[in-house]
Amino acid sequence: EITIAQDGNATIKITAKDETAIQYMEYYWEGEEPIRIEATTSEQTMIEERIEVREGQNQLYIIAEDTNHNIGQTEKTIVGATKPKIVLNREGDTIIITATDEQGISKVEYTLNEVPYEVEGNGQKQVDVRQDLVEGNNTFIITVTNINTLIAQGKASCEK
Repeated sequence: EITIAQDGNATIKITAKDETAIQYMEYYWEGEEPIRIEATTSEQTMIEERIEVREGQNQLYIIAEDTNHNIGQTEKTIVGATKPKIVLNREGDTIIITATDEQGISKVEYTLNEVPYEVEGNGQKQVDVRQDLVEGNNTFIITVTNINTLIAQGKASCEK
């Protein structure tokens, strides 16, 4: 028996079980070389492995063989989410915070010199926030959350 369980947005748990004894499990992403995991004892009935999810849509293949040479195999399409991206640009006395994400932005939170601000993303793939600078040092701490609850953070400082 082969099972594939997504542990969240970043990892997958793959498990090969046999009621008598398992010999090995192999897994691979389409177009890549297989990774083989051998049983550590002759009585082992389960092999479990956690692997990172690839960005975008990918095909995962799993093959397992028991000690009686029975082979099981399965494949599954896995869609991996990505973290948002943050870019800061300056136009004169204004900072533009650009948050982008393939799936959509939930919210952009930032502080300017410890004063908090929040902008809703409403699932948009890009959110631009314009913030006027204050006299002297301006320190930004930015957190962007996408609709899959993945977070990107950044920090920047500039003078006006």
